[in-house]
Amino acid sequence: MDQIDDQKVPEPGTTTPYRRSWRRIRIYLRELSVIIVGILITVMITGIVSNFSRQRELRGMLSRVTEELRQNVDAVNHAREYYAREQRGFDILKSSMDNILTVPTDTLEKYRFIIGSIHSLETKNDAYEVLKNSILTQYIRKKGLMTELSAAYGRLDILGKQLDEYSSQKRGFFYPMLQNLEPEEVDRWMNGSAHDMFIYPAADRGFRTFVIVGPTVIDPDYFDLTAKTLLSTISRMEGYGYK
Repeated sequence: MDQIDDQKVPEPGTTTPYRRSWRRIRIYLRELSVIIVGILITVMITGIVSNFSRQRELRGMLSRVTEELRQNVDAVNHAREYYAREQRGFDILKSSMDNILTVPTDTLEKYRFIIGSIHSLETKNDAYEVLKNSILTQYIRKKGLMTELSAAYGRLDILGKQLDEYSSQKRGFFYPMLQNLEPEEVDRWMNGSAHDMFIYPAADRGFRTFVIVGPTVIDPDYFDLTAKTLLSTISRMEGYGYK
């Protein structure tokens, strides 16, 4: 007879080393899957929270830009009224250069301070600069918004430069006029009547030239165009909830 192998055969209900190893592997895999799922959930929640924080910060930045634009509209309107008032006074001066004394005193009194006034556009762009240089701009969901903001602030810049050039030319004619006056004439110009305020500019050849050619530096319609551009941008920003 063949010799019977005396290796023990596992009795029913017992666990072999192989089975115990596989059982440990399954437990390990189950625990690993729980850990992986937990990590994925944490990452997903962190991403949601980060995105919410970015959008909240971005919304605040854009709201500040909207408020800045409103202030700039006020600045444009103020500059327009100030400039228009000066041009009304200069229209009187142009039509009466050789007979300024015939213009009623109360009429000249309304414009007595336009001769030495200097114009500028007191705008703000701090909020826009912060936004423009922020990495958060890549998370703006509204297409074309940054382009529209760039156009709005660009118009402000152009109008500001036109007013600066106008004032620069005005100073170039105004100061030489004062230098040509005697001290008592300067005192009379500064402290005299409304007619005294206009007599010397009307008689000065250089300033007479500026009264005629100075306004060509600025397109009066550009005030309205700039204001309308800003208001349109503000309306769009408010429509997006950036109030």
